[in-house]
Formats: sequence, C-alpha cells, structure tokens
Amino acid sequence: MLEVVAGYNTDVGIRKKMNQDSICLQMVENEGYTITMAVVCDGMGGLEQGEIASGTLIHEFKQWFDQRLPQLCEAGLSFNKVKEEWEELVLQTNELLIEYGRQQGKKLGTTVTAVFISDIYGMFVLHVGDCRLYELKQYIRQMTEDQTFVELQVKKGLITREQAKDDPRQNIILQCVGDTKQINLDMKLYPVKRDCTYVLCSDGFRHKISEEEMYTYLRPLELSTQDSIDKNIKDLVELCKERKEQDNISVIVIRTL
Repeated sequence: MLEVVAGYNTDVGIRKKMNQDSICLQMVENEGYTITMAVVCDGMGGLEQGEIASGTLIHEFKQWFDQRLPQLCEAGLSFNKVKEEWEELVLQTNELLIEYGRQQGKKLGTTVTAVFISDIYGMFVLHVGDCRLYELKQYIRQMTEDQTFVELQVKKGLITREQAKDDPRQNIILQCVGDTKQINLDMKLYPVKRDCTYVLCSDGFRHKISEEEMYTYLRPLELSTQDSIDKNIKDLVELCKERKEQDNISVIVIRTL
C-alpha cells in the first residue's frame, strides 16, 4: 500500500486584509489503499469577493469527497468516473458563481488546481488558471501549465521565459471559475510515484522563492516525518513574507513513501 504523509499552510500575507485563497486536504483508506484529495483555489483579487468564489468551490469538492466518493468506492471506483464528476462539479459551480454575481451585481472568480491520488489508479489532475502542481524527486518539474497572458506570449515566442518572470502582465489570468460560461478545463492522468513529493500552491507561494529553493526545502529527502513537512512548509511561507510577497500564500505538500 502506498503510504502518504501530507501537510499544508495558508497565510493571509503581509498586505491583504482577507485571505482569498481556500484549500482542502482529505485522506481516507478504502479496502487497504489510500485515497488523497488536495485542492488549492485562489480567489481572483482583481474581481470582487474572490474569497466567496474560492470558498464555494472548495466546499463543493469537500462535499463530493464526503458524500459522493464513498458511493463510487462501493460501486467500483474508476478514474473516468472521477474525471466525469469533477468536470461536472466545476462547471456547475461556475454557473452558480455566475448567477450569484449577476444577482449581486458583482464579478467573482477563482483559479483551481486539484489532485486525486490513489496507489491503484494513479493521480488525476484538474487545473484552471495559475495555481500550480509540482513533482519533486531527483528533480523538480512543474506539472501544470499557467493559463495566463504571459504564458501565452512565451508559447508564441514573443517573450522569453526569463522575461516572463518580471513581466508586469503576469497577473492577467485567461481562465478562471465563475467569470465566464466557457472554461478550458485542463485534466490529465499521471502515474503516482513512490518516494516523491507533490506540491500544490497558489501563485503567492512561488513569486518570491525559486524552484531551487522549493526543491531544497521540499525534496523527498527532507520530508521524512510529519514534523519535517510542517516545519519546512512554514519556513517557506515565512520566507515569502520576509521577501515582501504581496499576495495570499497557500501550499499543500503530499509526500509518498
């Protein structure tokens, strides 16, 4: 059985009065194997009531895990079913947020990166926006692609990856949940690796630290216990704040053994 140890941290940061990030980490054992669900949502600061958008989507994922997942396990769990139901969950929440915004006369939205991990089936990833998922082993690899204006410019060859890091347009998001009816859901299935670290984070976690620093603190070798996971996550969040990160800061770390 795949053993999993995990931890998380979410911090309002040094400037904002409200934390518009919302996260959840759920784990359960089913017939001798572990199921893990982790979700990071970043409410859109440029829109209104981002905390409502991110909190609503997290609530829907939690309800699915608590109420629907046991039924799927009993009937025979498949990743095709998870994919189908997560897609429906996000699209329905999108409609709900659009209608709420219409009634309130506001625009609101959230990005989301979510993973569903089972040692039998692998890892299913759903992604919208610019939260990220990283894989750390003897390397660090970004597994999601930012749905941003700057990333699009890089893909078109109009700016370099290095130029993108300091581009003032890097906060322009092309996709989010709750803003428009059309969403491009990026959904993929990966093998889940043993002795590996998976990191989900909002953009506030990664602005002020490099991938090399993330690897130094969160590589599998450094995360052998729950205490080491909690400490190293906290150290990185504090480092972001020391370097004057202006956004909310959220991270979930999943360590497979």
